Amino acid sequence: MSRPYANPLLLDIRLSRYLKFYFLLVFCLLVIALYNIPLWWMLKALLLTMGAMFIGFQFRKYAHDYRLTWADDNQWTVDVNNQQSTAELQASSFISVRLALLNFKDEAGRSFSVPVFSDSINAEQFRQLRVRLRVENPVHKKTC
Repeated sequence: MSRPYANPLLLDIRLSRYLKFYFLLVFCLLVIALYNIPLWWMLKALLLTMGAMFIGFQFRKYAHDYRLTWADDNQWTVDVNNQQSTAELQASSFISVRLALLNFKDEAGRSFSVPVFSDSINAEQFRQLRVRLRVENPVHKKTC
């Protein structure tokens, strides 16, 4: 019996508008929260600066263009900033209608996440990814 998804799935993931919006929303909530807390203005400025630096660091961490290849032997090749590595998909990955949060562990044992929003790739590729993750991925078959 042949597998229905024998071809590798190639995903060129670009920066999402949703991701930008979520980081902007977190920053705005930080500003509102600090405005309403009765603290000395210098302390508020310090907390705002620290919060903005943390949010900026997290944005830089996820604001990359990724190239993912899912081969038919269930091996993922992840290419970030022209650095390619082979990784294994973890069971803690999350799939929804608008977001697929793919958690990987590479050959060196480092864990990392790749957020794939529905506007990061075209609609057909996102549908193929969701279907293949639900149908073919052995990690999710173990948990069901």
